[in-house]
Amino acid sequence: MDQQFKKFLEFNGKTILFKRENSEYYVAIKPICEALEVNYRHQLEKIKTDVVLMFQLQSMSMIDAGGKLREMYVLPERFIYGWIFSINGSNNTDLIEFKWTCYTILFDYFRGSVVQREEILVKNYELENRKKDILRALQNSELKKELNAIEDQIKANKKALAKWDHSILNRQLSIFE
Repeated sequence: MDQQFKKFLEFNGKTILFKRENSEYYVAIKPICEALEVNYRHQLEKIKTDVVLMFQLQSMSMIDAGGKLREMYVLPERFIYGWIFSINGSNNTDLIEFKWTCYTILFDYFRGSVVQREEILVKNYELENRKKDILRALQNSELKKELNAIEDQIKANKKALAKWDHSILNRQLSIFE
């Protein structure tokens, strides 16, 4: 297993490192804090007390950007973005832009779900009302009367067929007696 973190991206002059282990990417926290110009110790304490992140925080040995072996705290990549979104107290324009993007993505995702559901409900309501209108119009139309007459004739034909089949069956049975 490769213990050296790899370059994730360059941000505000800081190299953000990551490591892949067991099909999961882990991202170092300290370089992100430095790049965003937020207090690393404060953010680490915040992560340690967060009800979700506290269980994801890990310490991993790696070689830092300067070539020295260090213990660094990391989070799985899937939690990094939420943690960054939770950072307050920084006027860093990149962080502010990231937060605006996160708010927009969250709004679009959740509003999209609500709006799509509402659109489906409205369409279904309109269809149900149209169905009722059509049924009401059919009740009083010549087509409905013709349809009822056809259905009555089909029922009568089925009865006649059943009677005929019964009669044929009785005749066939009497041949064998």
